[in-house]
Amino acid sequence: MKRKSVVFGSVAVILSIGLIIWVADRWKVWFNKHPEPAFVLAEGVQDIQLSLGHDFVSDRYITWRTAVDTTLNPVLYWVDSATSDTLKPEVCREHVVSGGGEAFYYRVKLDSLAEGVYEYFIRCESDGYESVHYATRLPNDSSFRILVIGDVQDKRSSGTDTLVSRLEALYSPDALLQLGDLIERPHQRYWDRYFSDFSVVAAEVPMAVAVGNHDYHKGIDKYPDGRLFLTFPYFLTEDGDVPRVGTACLQSAWMQIVFLDTNQPLRRLWRERTWLKETLARGKEKNFRIVVMHHPMHSAKSVFNNLFVKAAFRSIIAESKVDLVLSAHEHTYQHLTPEQTSGGYHQLISHFSEKTYVKAKGDAGRHYLIIDSTPNALSVTAKDVGHNTVDEFVVYKR
Repeated sequence: MKRKSVVFGSVAVILSIGLIIWVADRWKVWFNKHPEPAFVLAEGVQDIQLSLGHDFVSDRYITWRTAVDTTLNPVLYWVDSATSDTLKPEVCREHVVSGGGEAFYYRVKLDSLAEGVYEYFIRCESDGYESVHYATRLPNDSSFRILVIGDVQDKRSSGTDTLVSRLEALYSPDALLQLGDLIERPHQRYWDRYFSDFSVVAAEVPMAVAVGNHDYHKGIDKYPDGRLFLTFPYFLTEDGDVPRVGTACLQSAWMQIVFLDTNQPLRRLWRERTWLKETLARGKEKNFRIVVMHHPMHSAKSVFNNLFVKAAFRSIIAESKVDLVLSAHEHTYQHLTPEQTSGGYHQLISHFSEKTYVKAKGDAGRHYLIIDSTPNALSVTAKDVGHNTVDEFVVYKR
């Protein structure tokens, strides 16, 4: 008995030492919060972003920001190009103070728009006169094309702007879907990097994003960057408040897209589990359901990765007959079929960053997805940045 106790104690000590070494190695990655460098915004309207609304076919948000000391009074005019009918929707304004500076964030919500081409003007009346002008297109309710990209998180120019411009020209997507880690770190300079990379599409092609770990302020009590939610307002509460967790549900007449925040501790993941179950139950009549989460349930790196995420969500996703789970984070491309997930759903891990961290199963290098949806089928195609098809499959209405 004494010998067994000694062996058990020795194993416990070895495991404890291993855990300490592992935590020490990961401490900076998990908790080291880099202060945001000071910034001063230029005058005028900037960082205009068009994003999807809760009905992703007919609802839209438009957001932008200005410097705090501006005397501008931005007004948005939304014009139907076919009829010249003009809307002047309400503009909501938020004063945001971050570690490096402050700004005013503006947003406009447009609901139940009909198919067609629209123009919008943001006009600022002050001592001078400023006006910016963009155009966008709303699709019909019988087909929808989504360009899906994984991690971006550029620190510097990496060719993302040229690639995004080329993809928009090749595929004319109705929307962009980004799978988390949009920015390298929640600092204004990385938000500037994003808008520089996506300037050719941000104001004209609506976008939706998931929340990734790089979109978080690190620390013992980590939290997502509020600027993400004010740039993509479908996350906001009904009262317009910035939430603590980045969950959202976007849908159309035939499809539901559910966003989860996998960066949370287990206790919050379990609350998300309840929310996910209720949300998928409300969409049970939809022909197709897609769940978007930054960390994959089935890791391409190790069976021991993301176990809390898998424990919280996998059974609900399998029981609810989800068709497709989209993830990123592991900087690879991998497709697991319904047979491989043992849950009836396809899981795709997709990667759009220039960074390669560690080796993982799947295809290295940048990839993107094209999802073409109709009420009867989801067609999914994966391509590398040479625009070669590396994978494709179709999910039909059940």
